Amino acid sequence: YNRLYYKLLYLAEEAKKVLTHQPIAEIEFEVKDDTGKEIDVFLELSKAQFENLIGGYIDSTVEMMKEIFSRNNLSEEEVNCILLIGGSTYIPLVKTKLREAFKIEINSSIDPSTAVVVGAAYYAGTKPLSKKIKPAPSIDQVTNNFKVKLAYERVVQDDEVLVLAKIDGAIEDLQYRITRADGGYDSGLLMLKNQLTMHLPIVENTFNSFEWSILNSFGEKIYTENIGVTHGKFSIDGQPLPHAICLEVDSIENDTTFLELVFKKNAILPLKKTITKQVSKTIRKGSTDYVIIKVLEGDVDALPAANKTIGIVRLDGMQLERDLIKGSDIDLTFEITESRDLKVNTYFSLTDQEFENTFNPSEINISKSLMLDELNSFKKNIQLKIKKFEESGNYESAGFTLELSKEIDVLIDKVNRLDENQNSDDIYRLEVKKRAMGKKIQTVFTTSFLTKAIEDYYKSKSIAEGILMTNEATEHDRMRFSKLIEHEKTLLKEGNITSIKMAVNQLDNITRTISRKQPLTSEDLLMHYIYMKHSSFKSQEKANELIRIGDHALENKNYIELHNIVNKLYILKEQDENENGDLFKNKGTGIK
Repeated sequence: YNRLYYKLLYLAEEAKKVLTHQPIAEIEFEVKDDTGKEIDVFLELSKAQFENLIGGYIDSTVEMMKEIFSRNNLSEEEVNCILLIGGSTYIPLVKTKLREAFKIEINSSIDPSTAVVVGAAYYAGTKPLSKKIKPAPSIDQVTNNFKVKLAYERVVQDDEVLVLAKIDGAIEDLQYRITRADGGYDSGLLMLKNQLTMHLPIVENTFNSFEWSILNSFGEKIYTENIGVTHGKFSIDGQPLPHAICLEVDSIENDTTFLELVFKKNAILPLKKTITKQVSKTIRKGSTDYVIIKVLEGDVDALPAANKTIGIVRLDGMQLERDLIKGSDIDLTFEITESRDLKVNTYFSLTDQEFENTFNPSEINISKSLMLDELNSFKKNIQLKIKKFEESGNYESAGFTLELSKEIDVLIDKVNRLDENQNSDDIYRLEVKKRAMGKKIQTVFTTSFLTKAIEDYYKSKSIAEGILMTNEATEHDRMRFSKLIEHEKTLLKEGNITSIKMAVNQLDNITRTISRKQPLTSEDLLMHYIYMKHSSFKSQEKANELIRIGDHALENKNYIELHNIVNKLYILKEQDENENGDLFKNKGTGIK
């Protein structure tokens, strides 16, 4: 079937080219039936049928363009033209749809088929050649005695760039010289120092290439390094990253996952970064338990399922040489090339094992099982929301949310019917629909989720402020609190639900730290009881029973009994938090 698939793919491509100029395309091929008999198949595809098939995709592209204009505050009058590149722009319907949607000149003056190649050639022409100098043996002995580190910005808008150099080792009698490739700057020979601060003049709106050389006492070059700096808003030294790159990690406190930024949008390629995370659950050697390194591109504040997955690394107990203990470190190194290939290097320090994976942006990195997990999570959240809407009498919102639930059911059914290793575009199309569903759910629920998060923040802040006034609070506790609320205005204005929830957890942690200290006055005790009464517990039944007894003790002013109840509630909460480590036993990423 794979062979037939690629054959049909080729014939479809040829038919597309024919329909660019002809009203009908003829498709002819042979296929074997279940008995092995060859059957000749002859099909005719009209231009009208073809345009009906592709019309929706062109409309989606037009909508994406409008969204880009809106996001960048661009009006149609500010855009000179729409330049058509790529073979698909030969299709007449593309130009027709663009003319209908925009009052902008459609420029098809360049060859769409070769435009990308020509652009790549121009780009390659801006890259400086790396000149390798093979030193003489006597010189080589000298170069091994020092190490050089340079630091500077690759893209600037000023008329000069600051270059910092650090040289470790023997540099006696050595000199350095910096020259610009266009001949417009030459520093002359200067004495080399262990630390240097250099201001280099650059030419505007172009790529500036400098050569930094170290010379010995005979004037021979013993070390060279290229310094490349681009002046202007956009870099020709490397393309900007079109979307933020994020890592999905577990939020143990909230029984969910969230995104952590790895590379910000518009960062200049190539990029490399190492971050250290912890294992959020113990992975036994030989077990089927696993950790997942899931890399996505898109909005860091969005739901993980609403973003595009560009790489998944799944490592289980069968690959381990010893147990991977909860809390142990994972060193993750992410590297993106100028071609946007992603390399993920995973190192488990406890087992001293290293794994390397490379992902190509043109490849489809989609897991059927993970997609089902995400859709079922959508379904669970939607059902809870419907119940809340019905309980509050908001039947209009409940009806709208019910329609979303039905759409999710349809998607789940389609994904279930897919083969796990299916080599077709079907799984990709369903992944796109799943991401669109994630964005729709986020749009619908963000307001209520954000309101609840902000309410929790103010409640936790108020309780913490009260307990900080007691004698049990230390200067360290007050400093933690002050540092936490220092950026409160920005935190609440940005409206990042995950960040607000993390702040709530930190405030609650401050409160718990102070609350466990002894002795307690009756007023302190009352404050602690109010805090515990409004806390959430996994073992809510046990908590409710303790709260009932606590209310009775408070009513009778039995502070000894109330004190015991508060301690039991704290112990119950700590037990819940310790059990949280198993929340992601069979879900989540396994890293935090």
